[in-house]
Amino acid sequence: MTRTVIRAGWIAAVVTFGCGSTTGIEGLARCGDGTCGPHESSGTCAVDCPPSCGDATCTPPEACWSCPSDCGECPPLCGDGICNGGESCDTCGFDCGECPPVCGDLVCQSGEDCFSCPADCGDCPPGCTNGTCDADETCENCPGDCGECRCGDGACNGTENCNDCATDCGRCPSYCGDGYCDHSEACTSCTGDCGECPPGCLDGVCDPFGLETCAVCPTDCRCGDETCQEVWSCAGECAWEEACLELCIQRGCYEAQGDALAHVMCMMESCRDSCADFLSLDCTGCAMVSCPLTSLSCFTGVCGSRRCGDGECQPEEDCTGCPSDCGDCPDTCGNHHCEIFEDCATCPEDCGNCWWCPDGYCDPDEDCASCPADCGTCPFLCGDGICEQLLGESCGNCPMDCDCGTLACGSVILCIYSCMEIAMCPTNCLEQGCHDAQQEGHEVVSCMATNCLVDCLVPSSPGCQSCMISSCSSEVLACLTGTCS
Repeated sequence: MTRTVIRAGWIAAVVTFGCGSTTGIEGLARCGDGTCGPHESSGTCAVDCPPSCGDATCTPPEACWSCPSDCGECPPLCGDGICNGGESCDTCGFDCGECPPVCGDLVCQSGEDCFSCPADCGDCPPGCTNGTCDADETCENCPGDCGECRCGDGACNGTENCNDCATDCGRCPSYCGDGYCDHSEACTSCTGDCGECPPGCLDGVCDPFGLETCAVCPTDCRCGDETCQEVWSCAGECAWEEACLELCIQRGCYEAQGDALAHVMCMMESCRDSCADFLSLDCTGCAMVSCPLTSLSCFTGVCGSRRCGDGECQPEEDCTGCPSDCGDCPDTCGNHHCEIFEDCATCPEDCGNCWWCPDGYCDPDEDCASCPADCGTCPFLCGDGICEQLLGESCGNCPMDCDCGTLACGSVILCIYSCMEIAMCPTNCLEQGCHDAQQEGHEVVSCMATNCLVDCLVPSSPGCQSCMISSCSSEVLACLTGTCS
């Protein structure tokens, strides 16, 4: 028997011919003649009958994210920015927002304190509200003196937990069935989290376009050490050559391989004609319009410690990056834990930099009234009880009018890009941003108003997208890579 592998674009069609005879394989004998015969299909002869979205057959490289009409809708994924399926504020606060606090549920949640809900948060210390954070006071029992608790302050306080503040509370332990394909899991050991193994898994060859990565099929694929951004830079040299793209994807770390594959597949489906040069403005513009979620995942992606959580302290792991495997670090400055005798003055490496006026940054506890040197002069309508976002007000410079939301700037800008009008929709999007996101978002909106106002009367229009890419690319990039501190 002779086996011939024919590659067409992304798809490999395997056709088997008899030794010197075509008897008994009617239809397959004509595979490769450029005509889709009556006995041929995309499954038996992809070179003559390429799959197309909408043909009611889910044929690779089609998938739920690129062709839901054939492959079905993708299952809900916590962290994709969409509150759908069975997600709720209880099961996926990232997508659905935090659940409103309920006084009396015995949990001291954000928005509750010893003054507003002593039943949940306990009685306030006797000296609370004297303006000094005394020894028996903390951000939990006396926010008036000690400031609000915040993720990143080195202490696992209030409603913080391993899900929403791993910086302070540590990583959550992984387990099969938690909905995430962790470093110690694979399709062979936990199909519930990692899905069914791709057809080629266990054949010893890593085939990313067969949906194999080191996350789902570690028997075939090995993790590299490059982030998704670095993988995309490598892919820029490939000019859509499949073998080259596969090698670039395989250079990615555990987290990057899946993100890079999803982004390449989306770009191949929607932006191939615009991306002869991956780094061109046309390609960047198409990515933001057609593949915003995969773009955001790729360009904000980071690499974690390999196999952290498997119970073994690997050579690349230590007490700092993986305490679950290597144990807690000794109490010392530089261990990424703000210990009881450390503070921002004695150990900024662990406790963060101290905030003061003026330090050149409008910090969450400063505003235009208390620190104009950092936050600028108050907008002329600040104090009227209305948050005029499009006039420059935000929770950063006018907290008396504006509240901080929870979304990072990348989510805010995607919200603005979906607006059908310029009047109130961008304002509503900006108000959903956290302290940092509102400031970064204002830079984008200011650039839009200065350079693209006529094109962006409808922000979701192609003309607006094109103008923003050409005139405001630095502001948009800073927004897409911004985080909430």
